[in-house]
Amino acid sequence: MMSDATSFFEGFLRYGLDYWQVSWFRFQLVVAGAGVFLLLVRRPSWLLVLSWSLLYLAAYAWLGVPNYFWYYGPVVAGLIVLVSVGVEWAGRVVSRGVRGGWRNAVAGSLMLLVFFPHAYLFLALKDMNDTRLGIYREVGEWLHTHTPPDASVGTLEVGIIGYYAQRRMIDFAGLIQPEVARHLPGTRTYDDSTLWAFRQFRPDYLVLHHGPPAGLANDAAFQSRCREVRTFADERYDHPLVVVACGGSRGGLEHQGAP
Repeated sequence: MMSDATSFFEGFLRYGLDYWQVSWFRFQLVVAGAGVFLLLVRRPSWLLVLSWSLLYLAAYAWLGVPNYFWYYGPVVAGLIVLVSVGVEWAGRVVSRGVRGGWRNAVAGSLMLLVFFPHAYLFLALKDMNDTRLGIYREVGEWLHTHTPPDASVGTLEVGIIGYYAQRRMIDFAGLIQPEVARHLPGTRTYDDSTLWAFRQFRPDYLVLHHGPPAGLANDAAFQSRCREVRTFADERYDHPLVVVACGGSRGGLEHQGAP
């Protein structure tokens, strides 16, 4: 189970510190800082793009959106503007007193400092596979086959599992149910939001990483209504997924003998 329900803004700061540790990106962050001043003084019309990124960041932080790395993509638009203006300024400063072809060499070197790390990451990401896809798909297809069509399923990451399960999903991270999202700022772990969503929505099935977290396992309703029915493992994924059926009116699996 993912244990750190870091807020959106905390995640933004964390990723910023991570990038600061890499010298290639440190240069870009420095020139981006210079770009803030230059936009104010020389190109105020470009502040529109930067303002949009800042408003996006503020809105997501205010809404209490949890930390997922792909949520920060729109912030990059403002960063691109800042880096571009900052690199132009750095080029002008460094090339002062430099004549002829050396100016082109300076400009080319600055462009490489910006371009190279992104090209390197692009080539690395091209060959990177999402290790969740196989096991999440397997779980989703199994739920689609072995649970009633009107069953609800609670889990932390609902996208792939929900797509293949075609069941009503209860999202422990607060991306679907606004009530869970509003509850997250008061928790420090996804284990807390899992227990809260279980009590609030009472899903018919749960898909849990490793199994039930301590708070859920000790819950009286969970102990009386729920039982583990299937465990999925994949060598490409670092921990098993456990499917739990919670009784009530449904009483269990649609096909009791299904593997």
